[in-house]
Amino acid sequence: MYDDLRRIIEKAGDIVDFASYGEEIYSVYGIDFEEVVGGDIVYINELSRKNDPTFMDKLVISETDDEMFYFDLSNGLIENEYPIYEFYSKTLYAPSFAEFLKKKIMDMEFGNEFGN
Repeated sequence: MYDDLRRIIEKAGDIVDFASYGEEIYSVYGIDFEEVVGGDIVYINELSRKNDPTFMDKLVISETDDEMFYFDLSNGLIENEYPIYEFYSKTLYAPSFAEFLKKKIMDMEFGNEFGN
């Protein structure tokens, strides 16, 4: 699985810049919340949980205008991974973070040519 992902990323080159395509994958910024402009996974999830208690078992990792992806924490780890769901459709998107990355790269405008 990881070799496949590595190959796709190497073929994709600079296209693997999710933020340029409006699909930032949240990360830990390591700065005070007052200075965060967006994209800090801790800040985003604290805010989500404060505004909606149903987010207590979800860890949002990416959000666009029409999609929100989250780790489903409700059932614990499955084979050392948390599955990733799409919030609005309530469907499983990927069984692992590596598979999530692979699918997102493949879904990009030029993604299909990288899988071959």
